Amino acid sequence: MAPALVACDSGDSGPVGFAEINRQSEIIFQADSSLAQSVRLDSAAWQPRFLGISLDDVIEVEGDYTLCFSNLGDQALALRYDLRFFDAETFLVDVFNPFNLPLLLAPAGSQCINTEFTIRADTLRQAETLALMRVTVQLAIATEP
Repeated sequence: MAPALVACDSGDSGPVGFAEINRQSEIIFQADSSLAQSVRLDSAAWQPRFLGISLDDVIEVEGDYTLCFSNLGDQALALRYDLRFFDAETFLVDVFNPFNLPLLLAPAGSQCINTEFTIRADTLRQAETLALMRVTVQLAIATEP
């Protein structure tokens, strides 16, 4: 399935230390087509806000992201996702695996996640030129606890 592009623009040039780049988001569903058509990503936004070097000389980027999902179907769904960050040359920089998953989406319900990410980069150039956040979603029918 082809990725769905979702534009994200904070309206400002971003924090100091990051290149002025048109940051984008895309979503990829890793599910059978019937489940993938049951969920919609209503919005995706992300912004790196801090670039630093850790005590063990690793380049770290901290930032914020918001994802809003809607369940278009009549079954409760369990949604897991990870965030894959790419630089301006589309090289994978790092993968962020969030806690507190799966996200449960009630039938015809929606839910927004507004939280932080921390990733590591191999080079300062990669960290400064983050350009794409790919949301990779796995779906399943929710089971009763």
